[in-house]
Amino acid sequence: MSDFDLGEFIPPVKYDNTRLLSFLKEKEDLRLEGYHATKDEAKDELVTVGWGSTRRVGLGDKITEEQAEEFFKQDVGDAEGHIRDLVKVPLNDNQRMALVSLVMNIGRQRLLDSKALKNLNNGDYKGFLFEANDPAMGFVKDRKGGEILGGLLKRRDDEGKMFNGTLWPEEERDWQKENLGAFDTTNDRFDELYLGN
Repeated sequence: MSDFDLGEFIPPVKYDNTRLLSFLKEKEDLRLEGYHATKDEAKDELVTVGWGSTRRVGLGDKITEEQAEEFFKQDVGDAEGHIRDLVKVPLNDNQRMALVSLVMNIGRQRLLDSKALKNLNNGDYKGFLFEANDPAMGFVKDRKGGEILGGLLKRRDDEGKMFNGTLWPEEERDWQKENLGAFDTTNDRFDELYLGN
């Protein structure tokens, strides 16, 4: 148990997000012309531009790389704010980065309405990871919840590894465990999904 009241805890944004920004840009191709990322988004007339930014331009509208960078920074800032507002338990830097990536991809409302967030705010970190990242029932389907998308499977897998501190090279993971805290992984299904065991 912790020494502070988790109900009053508001996690600070203290990490250097350079690594997070690189991770996010790796997951989203830079596109300088508005497009529909999926069939569902085309039906809903949701237009994406830059590094996954939505609701900024119309279909076919063009932006500059500088505009894309500005949209991207605003989106990251918004996602960080959503995590501060929605998450009521302590997070280490890896967990915070994984959640920012998730929110940037699925949106605030979808996380807010999820069993994954409820699990997390109840202190069930493993339950959160399972609900968010499971290949069958996590946030791996298109916006309407139908088709499983391969890109989302890979992204959720990487976010799960980031959350657990196992995404980056071993020497860095050792530093992170020592300085940021380790995540107890005793569940076999969890180990199989996120640790490759």
